[in-house]
Amino acid sequence: MLLLAATRRPDSLGGYDLYVSHKQADGKWSEPVNLGPEINSPERELSPKLTPDGKYLILDKLPLPALPAKTTQTHD
Repeated sequence: MLLLAATRRPDSLGGYDLYVSHKQADGKWSEPVNLGPEINSPERELSPKLTPDGKYLILDKLPLPALPAKTTQTHD
């Protein structure tokens, strides 16, 4: 059994990354492992789902919010 999660951790590549954890024989979950740059990016990866046959990972990829435009003020 496995658990897919979207979260921020120290090893995240972007806003939120996808991680996988496996249920071990003793019933505890393994330490989450980042799915790496093949899946994760500097953007936000969210809502991971596997297809019923386990062949495909479906996820939402959202861009990070844009930074406000820099404004310059001049004073006389």
